[in-house]
Formats: sequence, C-alpha cells, structure tokens
Amino acid sequence: MASYTQVKVSVCPEIAESFRAACGRAGVSMAGELSQFMSGYPSSSTKPLSVRIGTRPERRHAVRAIMAALGAICAAEECYRDKIPENLQSGQAYEDADNAVERLEEAISALDGAF
Repeated sequence: MASYTQVKVSVCPEIAESFRAACGRAGVSMAGELSQFMSGYPSSSTKPLSVRIGTRPERRHAVRAIMAALGAICAAEECYRDKIPENLQSGQAYEDADNAVERLEEAISALDGAF
C-alpha cells in the first residue's frame, strides 16, 4: 500500500516561495523533495511525528536534515544562477535565482540558530 506524506510549508511565505522556485529551476518536485525528506521517518509508526522527535537530540537531527536538504537545493540554485550568461545577469531569471539563494541561505542560518 502506498503512503502519502503531506508537509505544510508556510512558516514563512517568502522562504516557501523561494523553495518552490528553486525546486522548479532544479527540475525537481517540491512535494517530492519534501516527501523524500520525510521518508527518513518511519511511515509505519503509529506515533505522530511530534512524538517521534520528542527528544532534543532527535529534534536537532531533524533540523540538521532539513538544513542539508535546503543546502542541496541552494547549491543547485547557485549553479543555475552562475550558468546564466553575463549579458543576461540583469534579467528577471538571474534576479529570481539570486533572491532564492539569498532566502535559502537565510533559512539555513535561521535553522542553524535554532539550537
């Protein structure tokens, strides 16, 4: 039986939008990336996620996993941005990519400060 994971990304609309845009540019599904992240948690468990990450070390591990996923997406977005030809770097695509990198770096920094 297939399982379905729903993750709400609305903590910060700007970060959620940057994440969506970065996934789009990287050619990956936002839902797929989030589901892949969540697949690290046992789906067969009957305990809610809040119980499975009940200890502080478990929460730190979960935050580090999120930071790693955001870092990978940020690196892909940086690669995309850096491949934009110099004569197009004043365009909207470059600006969007640069903004996404900045927002993702802010999100990683904010998460790093959480613990």
